[in-house]
Amino acid sequence: SLTYSYTSSAPHEHKREQHQDHYIQLFNKRVHCQPAGLRSLASLSSQSHQRSVATSVLPAPIVPTQTKSVATMKHRLSPAQAILRTAASALFLLLLLLPTSVAQTDGEEKRPNVILIFADDVGFGDIKYYGHPDADTPNLDRMCEEGTAFYNFHTNANVCPTTRAGIMTGRNPSRFPNYTPNFGFMGAPTVTNYLKDAGYVTGHVGKWNIGPDAPVDAQEYGILDFRRTGSIPNDPRGREGERFDEAIDFITTYKDSTFYLNIWIFATHKPISPPNELRAHFDGLQINRNDYGFWMQETFDTVESEGADVTESMKNYLADMYGLDVQVGRLLDTLDELGISNNTLLAFSSDNGPQGITLGATNQTGYSGGLRGIKHSWYEGGTRVPFIARWPGKIPAGKKNMNSFISGMDWLPTVCTITGANYTEATVEGEDMSDVLFGNDRSRIQPVYYSDLNHYGDRNMKWGKWKSFPGLRELYDLEKDPFEMENVYSQNLVVANAMESAMDAWIASLPEFNRDGDPLPFDPMAPLPVMQLPNLPTPSPTVGPTALATEAPSLEPSESPSSLSTEVPSMIPSASPSAMPTTSPVAFSTVPPSTATTRYSTSMFLMVVAMGAVFFVA
Repeated sequence: SLTYSYTSSAPHEHKREQHQDHYIQLFNKRVHCQPAGLRSLASLSSQSHQRSVATSVLPAPIVPTQTKSVATMKHRLSPAQAILRTAASALFLLLLLLPTSVAQTDGEEKRPNVILIFADDVGFGDIKYYGHPDADTPNLDRMCEEGTAFYNFHTNANVCPTTRAGIMTGRNPSRFPNYTPNFGFMGAPTVTNYLKDAGYVTGHVGKWNIGPDAPVDAQEYGILDFRRTGSIPNDPRGREGERFDEAIDFITTYKDSTFYLNIWIFATHKPISPPNELRAHFDGLQINRNDYGFWMQETFDTVESEGADVTESMKNYLADMYGLDVQVGRLLDTLDELGISNNTLLAFSSDNGPQGITLGATNQTGYSGGLRGIKHSWYEGGTRVPFIARWPGKIPAGKKNMNSFISGMDWLPTVCTITGANYTEATVEGEDMSDVLFGNDRSRIQPVYYSDLNHYGDRNMKWGKWKSFPGLRELYDLEKDPFEMENVYSQNLVVANAMESAMDAWIASLPEFNRDGDPLPFDPMAPLPVMQLPNLPTPSPTVGPTALATEAPSLEPSESPSSLSTEVPSMIPSASPSAMPTTSPVAFSTVPPSTATTRYSTSMFLMVVAMGAVFFVA
């Protein structure tokens, strides 16, 4: 049987029937059995929720009726013989199943839980570990110390909905002919589709913005437990307390299963109005503008032009970040208390750079770590964001990966590889970067292309150390100039022309774009075109912004950081994208092969003994 719960009032009966057929097939295949601890929608205490849950209820086991006792068999046995024969037969059948059972257990131990905490407008430098002069984020810092902090991770867009489309589908958002917030993914497989098909319990808590009707869209995207939460007014914990309540409830409910969970939060999106309990944490703070570098001065100037005080505005922003950090600490403690930390890949990132001061929102003092640009900008500060990955015993602890260029599109193939979930490589532009999470230092092979939704405007691309804006005739060498102070277009015309040609070819491969009205045709399973790499004379090395961890640029634009690393590995790996593995490496196993072999040999010995006992009694 199948049950659904919705709070949406929109009529979607025809879609529910389609979903029901899909989930009945899923149930028949026994891909997912819903744990008994799942709460119903009616048990929620807050009316700010919107939840959709699909639950599979397994039928009661069928117990065969014994029609003939041992005592009535043709060849009667003594009571002692009957008992011994029955016990030996039961032992024989049990041991027959034992090797299979062990093998299944070993296989399950190889697959981690996966949690993605996805923030809204958190800047590259908003975490203390990433170099913020005044932030207090001990729990996010703990994630960095117990995992790896990546300093060259880029979203695949500079605004919320398109970035999230790339995270979920592994596609560049410009590949969708129809605006995803209005039309959804129109059948394009998601990371949650693939993991659900692999037997994961998939969940989503918090912000949406990836389709017009969240409860229905969630099921189409393979999300089995959807919880769209609001914020409790005047909550002394801040605006993320309610969302993390739901996230922790999800984790507790499914702790004995293998799960994937999106926790998509609203911090630090405007409006920022933290409670006094969090703001008091920064009493006595006085901002020194010179600690923040050249590009941040424009934000501070705008704050003052709006009649606000820089220190007071920054206190409010830091209080919002601190409230988020406290909730991350609750999540870390929950994983520890449940004993599942060592089998959980926990990641944190953001959808784009900091918002900046808009429409009088003077508390929006997010910090891009000295990088140029903010949200809606294509400069580094608009797309480069923190990315932290923690999996104790698997992902290196305390490592700062300064060089590896990773895109948000890489999330889907990377997670599918780690979990062993099958995915269709031809329909994604993301690349498997699982080896980088586990300690390797390399960059993705293909460039990342950016464009406005109508494919015009400040179209640009990033590849290796180069950042190109063909329409603006701008080119930046990010290895020497990560803060994009000096345009070197005229000095590097060969590079600029090669990247412009690659950009033109990519633009020509894109579909026509439609924001509203009737949807344009879209084949979600059609193979995506394979783009040729820019034709440069020599391989271009990977950017290595080592100064970003601790330094902001000088207020003098002519100065560039002197501590930037110049010895970095080549960004052109020897393997092509098609050669990348699509299954989990054997090394991910937590049970040595010899253990399973020993268990199997022991069970075979006991099976032979049981068989001998049966024949002896007979």
